Amino acid sequence: MQAVLGKVVGTFRGVGAPLKASGSILLGNGSGLASAAGSATSSRVWHGFAIIGTNRFYATTRTASDNKEPEKSVFISQSTDIHTNLALEDWIYRNFNFENHRVLLLWRNDPCVVIGRHQNPWTEVDVSLAEEAKLPVVRRNSGGGCVYHDQGNLNCTFFTPRDGYDRKSNLEIICRALKRQFDIDADVSPRLDVNVQGYKISGTAAKLGKNAYHHCTLLVDADIKKLSALLNPDVDEKIESKATKSIKSPVKNLKSQDPTISVDKVLSSVGYEFLRSDSTGNDGGEKQIQHQRGFQMVNPTNEWFPGLEKIRSDLKGWEWNYGKTPDFSVDQSYPIGLGRANQDGAANIDLHLRIVKGRIENSQLRLPFGKEQLVDSNTLADLYAFINALKDRPFRMDILATFEGLLFKKSTQEVSATSSSRSLRDIRVAESLLIA
Repeated sequence: MQAVLGKVVGTFRGVGAPLKASGSILLGNGSGLASAAGSATSSRVWHGFAIIGTNRFYATTRTASDNKEPEKSVFISQSTDIHTNLALEDWIYRNFNFENHRVLLLWRNDPCVVIGRHQNPWTEVDVSLAEEAKLPVVRRNSGGGCVYHDQGNLNCTFFTPRDGYDRKSNLEIICRALKRQFDIDADVSPRLDVNVQGYKISGTAAKLGKNAYHHCTLLVDADIKKLSALLNPDVDEKIESKATKSIKSPVKNLKSQDPTISVDKVLSSVGYEFLRSDSTGNDGGEKQIQHQRGFQMVNPTNEWFPGLEKIRSDLKGWEWNYGKTPDFSVDQSYPIGLGRANQDGAANIDLHLRIVKGRIENSQLRLPFGKEQLVDSNTLADLYAFINALKDRPFRMDILATFEGLLFKKSTQEVSATSSSRSLRDIRVAESLLIA
């Protein structure tokens, strides 16, 4: 059917029940990929995709030797669940052949924090604060840095064959869309981010195999306060790790440039620009759109995408999100002896933790020789019992707080007040996230 989406005039195809235009975004439902296609055990066609017995999806029967321009589709996910959308992204990456077909997946999520494949969640995210606010911390399959998601930002995933991967041209499509629709001047930085007036509005990452995808976030109207609170953990501990570290950059929302902008409007403008560009990312004009497949709503369920629920389950598990953390160590020093009556001098007691696959492999307590009298024998016994019980336990930052509590239970009121004020601060921030 013919439909209009903002400036877009093109063909919109769906699965099952017909789609219809509603405002600036297409809404629709479907009977599901599996039921629309029939049994996946034989070769059938689902809107231009041949379903092979292995459940892999291939582009239309046209071969690469035809030397025709690949067709393009814009998929819009109907889910706002981060685990589901990451599973959908991975499913498409694994199962489609993009030689004759390019896909842009547009999606958004309920509030969450997403870390790169090779990152350490405890150095990137205030995990305790995220847990207080009931926000999932999720590891994605691609590299890159840590990002905050909510429904005020748009996620874009560009799928191509590996030899068609071009991160810069994808970002230039986004820049053209912002200029054409909203007269916003955006540029691609040398680090391949999208900036507006020196502020970052989009970070990017990619995954390369036989297929490739490049994805990015667009800050449209995201909660910057939550972003700043969650992505700036107060980590005083010395953490040694080879995990990828995020590069901090000043950020801003597109809405600060144009108060009338919305995620729906950005979605339609980016999709439109993608459809009017050729396979190299150059603007092909409105005539280019007529050769494309248009916008398609997709319902990321197991019925539509067989096997998707298994991928989602894996992405949601502790072993993936925390157990895949590159090995690291934590070394924290605690001053002892200060402020105590009849004590001469001071020293540090050091706690060392070695974490492998997210679990504590080794823990050590280090006290300078001759300074044992600075810690009473009962407290020292409690500390050794505590660290000996940590073997193979999942690492959590509150382990350090528990250790500190055991150490200073008979210490000065000043130390107790410092710990209490820190806890109260964390609770207040968490409450503000829950109320907002």
